Amino acid sequence: FLYKIEKDKLFLKYQIKDILQLHSGEIIYALRGFGLVFEEENKINFFTKKDGLTSNYINDLFTGPNNQIFVATRDGINILKDRKLKKVIDKNNGLTNEFITEVYNNNGLYFLASKGGGFFIYKPEAFITYNKDVGLINNNIWVIYQDIKDKIYFGTDEGISIIDKNRITHLTKKNGLGDDLVISVYEDSKGTQYWGTHNNGVTIIKNGIKKILNEKNGLPGNSVWFIIGGNNDEIYFITHDKGIAIYKNNKIVDTLFTENGLPKNLINSAYKKRDGSIYLGVDGAGVYKILNNKFVKYMDELDSCNVWAMYEGSNGKFYLGTDVQGIIECEGDSIVRKIGVEQGLSNNTVTGIVEDNFNNLYVLTDRGVNILKQNHDGSFYIRHIFKQTGLASNECNQGAIYKDNYGKIWVGTIAGATRIDPLVEFFDSTNTKVKITSLRIFNKEIDITGNKDLIFEHNQNYLNFEYVGINYYEPNVIVYKYKLSSVDREFVITKRNFVQYTNLPSGNYTFEISASNEWGIWSKPKRLNFIITQPFWLTWWFILILVLIVLSIISIIIYFRLQTIIKFERLRSKISADLHDELGSGLSEISILSELLKTNKKLDANTTKGLEQIGNSTRFLIENLSDIIWIVNPKKETLKDIIVRIQNTYQEIFFNSDIRFRITQLDVLENIKLPIDVRQNLYLLIKEAVNNSLKYSNCKNIQIKVSRIEKKLNISIIDDGIGFDTKTKSYGNGLNNMKNRIQSIKGTIKIDSNSKGTHIELSIPL
Repeated sequence: FLYKIEKDKLFLKYQIKDILQLHSGEIIYALRGFGLVFEEENKINFFTKKDGLTSNYINDLFTGPNNQIFVATRDGINILKDRKLKKVIDKNNGLTNEFITEVYNNNGLYFLASKGGGFFIYKPEAFITYNKDVGLINNNIWVIYQDIKDKIYFGTDEGISIIDKNRITHLTKKNGLGDDLVISVYEDSKGTQYWGTHNNGVTIIKNGIKKILNEKNGLPGNSVWFIIGGNNDEIYFITHDKGIAIYKNNKIVDTLFTENGLPKNLINSAYKKRDGSIYLGVDGAGVYKILNNKFVKYMDELDSCNVWAMYEGSNGKFYLGTDVQGIIECEGDSIVRKIGVEQGLSNNTVTGIVEDNFNNLYVLTDRGVNILKQNHDGSFYIRHIFKQTGLASNECNQGAIYKDNYGKIWVGTIAGATRIDPLVEFFDSTNTKVKITSLRIFNKEIDITGNKDLIFEHNQNYLNFEYVGINYYEPNVIVYKYKLSSVDREFVITKRNFVQYTNLPSGNYTFEISASNEWGIWSKPKRLNFIITQPFWLTWWFILILVLIVLSIISIIIYFRLQTIIKFERLRSKISADLHDELGSGLSEISILSELLKTNKKLDANTTKGLEQIGNSTRFLIENLSDIIWIVNPKKETLKDIIVRIQNTYQEIFFNSDIRFRITQLDVLENIKLPIDVRQNLYLLIKEAVNNSLKYSNCKNIQIKVSRIEKKLNISIIDDGIGFDTKTKSYGNGLNNMKNRIQSIKGTIKIDSNSKGTHIELSIPL
């Protein structure tokens, strides 16, 4: 009765957010603002913030494996078993939003939905962070070590924190540690531990007894950065800037300095290979090997960088972590390759390297941890582990990486140490998938569910593709690569889940998209085919119709033009024939009648003289009419026709006067056709020149030379007569007519005359 009253009071006061019943029959109530109420066999028990719950503001309950209870609160996830708090999942485990509203399980993965911060994926035991919140003395972790009794040691800025079966103790200066800043550790075969500090040498712990070894009792320097066991029970205490001390049988037996061949006393890294050889990374001087207490240079190629970390892989390769070049992979005495940011590292400053039981390399950098998953062919995939993935901090400390007795990898950062479990973390996560979720044209959604190619109009060429990569394990590290055929020459790498294309021309296209997972492995691509049709004015049939129309118009124009030319030529021929037949015969008749009348003796002298004038005028008109008829004759269009006409006109005169008339290159003139106006003026020009030679020069030879230079026609009329003075003598009507005619056809005339003859040169543009 009392139990029921108490229960009812609680349920009336607080909201019941969730109820969970276990296989044992026990019922768990989540009361928002109060905490948890366990009810079993009429008994109730409470579990609230006083008992370790991170918050009494509970949102969800979920049953996990091995009877674990997941309690979602506004301050992260609380995992309970047997009414005891076993684990808290909060910002130390990678939650950037601790207000968890719901928990869901899928194949061992726990999806944690947050309020306003998306969802997180929790892989149990994959990443566990140890810091001051769980009991460490300080968050700045320099060295991590596990002894044969499975105790975990953390060297920090304020001493050593020791975890022994969930119990944490500390070792500091107050209880015997030489200095609180611990940066190196070594344990010999007898269980004696040697802790190197930054300011006070080495603290030796044997059977709980502590002894300090520093400069006062033989160490060359107090800043011991590295401690390495030798091959004959000796121990090398390697200081950062004062050389090396060799310790054996509880005393320092030798020291190594620059006098022994070390180029500098400033040592940045040290490592012992499986064959027992010890290597040192010297600041600004490369890598040296200790051989019989002497220093031998490893490779000259390493002088350009500082080596901050070294590791010998199971494959026999020697990996060097540098300050600016990433990882240098060596084999024997040669460099195989360099692995840096361009090859996928998150940062080129490498401060620690270790290998897990699956031959994956864990690489510390100034920006998170890089895991190199190596393939049999020597290639590798790189995964980045950052704070949002589960790392305590992105800034890792030099040398703070360790593989424990169970194959788990520990990483020391400035915000605590994170344990990574490869067995949990490295499942096969290569099945990342990608899906094209949306295609929009001018913000209008297009159905892409069918398998047929999509066909769009020519003006539907503004496309927006949206896609999503599906990777439950690492959704925040998905990278996409896409390519649109005929547009992108190479794949475009991006983190955006959309891409736009504008003003695409007509054609066939294929859009291809792939997504990579946390290892950089690309998924099978998804493809979407589509066609943008041509506008009708660019289609073959429209172009053919247009060409036919244009050809038809041209044909019609040519036809009518030819008809016009034919009609014009026919008219020219008719005019020429009519002039010859009608007017020519009439003038000839007048000329004959005048000659007959002149023979009549009854006519007086004046009449006879008038008839003679009529005859002369008629013959002159007949001659000019003959020239006009010849000029308009369409069959007489070449320059050769003009010259032959001149020759035929004066042939009788040349014969009777014993004058020699000569023409050069007459056959070449057949190809030179002249317009009617040029032909008329040129004919009359040449005729006038020949007339002048016949009438006034008393010449014996007349020569006509014709030549064509590019687009100019040159004609020379030459005689060997007495010539005339071109400076004093008036040109007269004949020469003036020649000048006017040559100007009308845009030509030039040049007259050169002396006592040896006259040379007239005509130049006419063709």
